[in-house]
Amino acid sequence: MPVEFLSDREMAAYGRYGDSVPQVDLELCFYLDDRDRELVADQRGDHNRLGFSVQLATVRYVGRFLTDPLEECRPRLSISWPDSWESLIRRV
Repeated sequence: MPVEFLSDREMAAYGRYGDSVPQVDLELCFYLDDRDRELVADQRGDHNRLGFSVQLATVRYVGRFLTDPLEECRPRLSISWPDSWESLIRRV
């Protein structure tokens, strides 16, 4: 017999970024160490390196890969987006 243990609100938020990411989570999940940077460097093209980095950090934090990284990340980050990001989303 199936049991629902998540509310509708929790289901909608599952596997997504929340409204804010605590500083400790930023430090634990989004910092790329030397090994991570080696993996990123193995990717071809700036757009692939950027996408790989975003997905690597996201799978650590959220627990899954993003279907549409632009939809999840862009509204939450106040940075200027490189051309490689636009190239990345055209390939998704």
